[in-house]
Amino acid sequence: MAKAKDAGYIPTECAGDVYHQMLWIVCSMVLNSAPKEEIDDWYYGRECTDNVKNAFIDAYTRVLDWYNKGYFRENFEGTKIDDIPTLFSQGETAFVVGGDWDIANYEASGLNVGAFVFPGFSADEDPYIVNATDGAWALNADLTPTEKEAAGLCVRTAYPGLVWDFCSMAFDPDRILKL
Repeated sequence: MAKAKDAGYIPTECAGDVYHQMLWIVCSMVLNSAPKEEIDDWYYGRECTDNVKNAFIDAYTRVLDWYNKGYFRENFEGTKIDDIPTLFSQGETAFVVGGDWDIANYEASGLNVGAFVFPGFSADEDPYIVNATDGAWALNADLTPTEKEAAGLCVRTAYPGLVWDFCSMAFDPDRILKL
């Protein structure tokens, strides 16, 4: 990051509307800092060990350090997630954290670009990656209430308990019930 900044690049981007890139970086660091079995226990709500807690503290400390060193675009808080591919395609940014959904934009930019897995902290082990679709379900907002209920029933039947557990941890339960 320092070398990219010293070379005149913005080291990396972050969308201030959702902080997606920072969170993805944190999750990638955590996945490569604590034992996988303990991360699984945390992820599925069974237990949060000191190793996992320390991995989060370390990851957020690193990202804060990057922020303090100016490794993100200045005033990125006004940047929207959809702006990131365009900003990167201008050639001022060294790298971005993203996914295959951005590749067409990068190829269209004419820049010579490549992709790599977010590195782990040990050269002796293959790094774990954050799977962008893990545990995610998309629901069309234009569905009628009956269609929403039918879609929700399919998911709840296939994954009993998991959907409500996830939603009740991640969102306001009253909002979920209104769906």
